[in-house]
Formats: sequence, C-alpha cells, structure tokens
Amino acid sequence: MVLKLGSTSWVIADALRKNWIEDGRPDEKPTVVSLEDSPDWYSRARSALPKPLAEFVDLRQANRVYDHYCFIFGVRYENIPDFPYELMWVDGPVARYTEKDFDWSDTEYEHTSILDLIRVLQRRDLRLTVLIDNLKRTQIAYACLFGPQKITTFPYWSDIGVMENVSKEDLIANTTSYIPIFSRLVPRAKGWHSPTFFNSK
Repeated sequence: MVLKLGSTSWVIADALRKNWIEDGRPDEKPTVVSLEDSPDWYSRARSALPKPLAEFVDLRQANRVYDHYCFIFGVRYENIPDFPYELMWVDGPVARYTEKDFDWSDTEYEHTSILDLIRVLQRRDLRLTVLIDNLKRTQIAYACLFGPQKITTFPYWSDIGVMENVSKEDLIANTTSYIPIFSRLVPRAKGWHSPTFFNSK
C-alpha cells in the first residue's frame, strides 16, 4: 500500500501495476492512495486518470489543515485513510501558512513543513520508506524530529529526500525531549550561572 501525497500518482500506479503482473499474485493487488487538497486539481486528476490505472488508485480530495508536533509547525491533510502503508511520497498539501491563492511563479510559496508522516506513524506500527519532494523545510523538520542520520538528500534528483525503514520509534523529538535537543543544537555561553558573571568589577 502506497500513500501518495501529491501529483505523481500515474507513474507510481503504473509501476505497481507492472510489478503486480510480474509477481503473479492476483490476491495482493497494490493500491496508491492519492490525496489532493485543491478541489480543482482533484477534479482534473479524476477525469484524466487513465482507465488501466484507475483500479490501482484510490484518489481522494482532502482538506489542508494546520498542525504541529513538538516544536515543528506545519500543514497536513485532514483525513488520511488508515492503511498499512509501505511507501510514502510527500509533496502535498501545498506547504504554506497563508491563505493566498497558489501561484507557480511565486518562488516563496513554501513557508512551512508537511507533517502527515508523523500522524501516519502515530496510528500504526509501520516501517516506511519515505520520499520527500524538493521541500527543504520538510526535510529539515524530519531531520530534527527523527535525527539527521535518518534522511539523505539526493541533489542530482531534484533534491529528493529519502528516509528508509522509519517508524514512530525513531522519533527522537517529543514533548519532553526538545530540551536536550535544544541543548545539543544551540551552544550555551559559559558562566551564566556564576555569581560573578554580571559583576562589573
């Protein structure tokens, strides 16, 4: 089961269809769950989906909502179907915190991170392969929440970020652990707690 958050469902669905045919396991048909937050883009995707791929795609319109986890704020889809996902492709919803209309010519539209991965992992004991589109803030957020060793970016593939075998047990950040994370990331000045630190003499 693949959770697709964005607009490349056709390619993934076609790859799953071909693998399914080659594997010869008719009772284990793979599915791409594809979410679109724009009603217009959802309608276009629904009408343009090729018939041979339609049976492999569960296309849904889902609203974009604001969310936060620990010290990271961002957006996510409102209702993500609860399935035993194996692969997650993150490139939606549009990562912005303003309500202005989306404009492809606006290079500063990405103002926040996408938090669907956190909520998906919290619901089930999953181990996922995660592909993150060229969303640098989201990649930085995941590096903070899971640790930088869990994510690799491939600059020659449009800065695609990859996380392998990731689960909720890999979350190093939570409501109680952000203080030690802060202590490791932000250097402290020496002597602040000394009684003579502010002594003018």
